[in-house]
Amino acid sequence: MADHRFLNADGEVVESHNYLTAEQILAVARRVKARFEGGEAPPTTPIIGVRPGQLTGEDESVESAADRSLSSTGDLRKLPEQILQTVLAAHDRVNGGFGAAPKFHHAEVLEFVLAMAHRTGDEALTDIVHRSLTAMTGGGLYDPIDGGFFRYAAAADWSAPHYEKMAGDQAQLLALYLVAYQATGQQAYLGTAHGVLRYVDTVLWDREQGYFYSSQAADPDYYRPGLDAKGRANRRAPYVDKTAYTERNAAIASAYMVASSVLNEPRYADLAIRALEFVWLNSYQEGLGMHHYFDTQPHLPGMLADQVTMAQAWLDAYEHFGREIYLQRAETLMRFVHNALRDQDGRSYDSVAVPEAVGLLRRREKPFCENVLAAELDLRLHRLTAAKSITGWRRRLYRHWSPSVRTLASTPLVLLWRWTAFCRGR
Repeated sequence: MADHRFLNADGEVVESHNYLTAEQILAVARRVKARFEGGEAPPTTPIIGVRPGQLTGEDESVESAADRSLSSTGDLRKLPEQILQTVLAAHDRVNGGFGAAPKFHHAEVLEFVLAMAHRTGDEALTDIVHRSLTAMTGGGLYDPIDGGFFRYAAAADWSAPHYEKMAGDQAQLLALYLVAYQATGQQAYLGTAHGVLRYVDTVLWDREQGYFYSSQAADPDYYRPGLDAKGRANRRAPYVDKTAYTERNAAIASAYMVASSVLNEPRYADLAIRALEFVWLNSYQEGLGMHHYFDTQPHLPGMLADQVTMAQAWLDAYEHFGREIYLQRAETLMRFVHNALRDQDGRSYDSVAVPEAVGLLRRREKPFCENVLAAELDLRLHRLTAAKSITGWRRRLYRHWSPSVRTLASTPLVLLWRWTAFCRGR
C-alpha cells in the first residue's frame, strides 16, 4: 500500500504517512486513538508525511530558483529554459537524480532533461541523465536478480532501498530507459529495460486473465543484501497485490507499446492491448467513466486520473495500430471529462461530486498534473480528428496556472512544458 491516512469521523485527515510497516500502523493507530479518548488533544492541523524526496516549493533552493526563473512566465517560447533552470537547481551533482535523501527516480524530469539535451546539443545535460540512470541501476534502486525497480532509496547515493515494487514506477522507468537508449545508444540502458520487462512479465502479469497486477510488497529478508538468486529461491516471494487498477494498467500498457516500437517486438504491444481490453471490459461503465480499480467488481468511478491515463493509453494504441476503435474510446473518455468533471475555468475536478461524502472528502480539487495531461490529450485528439478549435479554453487554463508555476514541484513543471510544446505545435 503506497499511502496510509488516518481520518476522524468527519472524514478529515488526522495523520498521513508515505509508508508504514504493520508495527508502525499499530503505533499510529494507538496514538490517534489516545487523542480522541482524552489522552492528548487532537491536532488543529493534520500531521502529514510528505512524500520523501519530492521536489516541492518547501525546498528553499528549488523555490528560490523557481521564483527567479518563472516569476515572469508569459512567453511560451521561454518556458522550457525556465523550467530547466528550476530542474538543474535541484540536481544532485554527486549522486545523480534530484533532491536529497530519500531519493525517488523522478523519471519524467529526467526525460525532460534528455529532451532538452537533444534540443540544445548540451552534453552536460546528457551527462546529468547518464549519471542519474547509472546511479539508479548500480546504487541499489534496481534489483539485478529479479529485475525491476524498488520504490525509493533511503540514502542519497541510492543505497538502502525501500523494497516495495510499484507497477507505475516500472512503467515510467521502462519508458525512460528505452527512450534514453534510443537517444544515446547506451547498451546498459537497454539491458536495464529488458530487466524491467522480465520482472513485469514474470511477477506482475496475469497470464490467465490478461492484466497487470498493482505492486509487490516490501520484504527486507527476501531482498537482503548478499542473498543471490539461489538464496531467494529458498524463500517465499513477497506478496503481490493482484488488484486491477485502471491507472497502473494504462501506464504499463503505454510503456509496453514504447517497448514494442523500440525493440521491434510485437508481443509487448499485444500484451498492452490485452490489458487495456480487460480493464475496459471490467472497469468502464457508460455515464460513469472508468472506475478506479476492479477486484470482483468495479469500484470508485469518475476519477480524473483514471480517465486521462486510460485515454492516453488508448491514443497510444491508436497511433501504434491505427485501429479506429481505440481512437473512439479515447474520445469517449475525454467527453466524460468535459461533461462530468470540467469547470468553467477550463480545469477539471479530480472526481465527480458525491453528495454523501463527509469532511474533506466533500472538497473536490483541480489537480495540476492530471489537468495538464487532459490538456495534452485534447490537443492530441484535436490533431487526430480535426475537431473544433480548443484554443480559447486552453489559453484560459494556461493563464490560470502560470502565476503559481514557480511554487510547483519539478514534475508538474515538466508536464507544463509538455503541454506548451503541444500548444506550439512541436
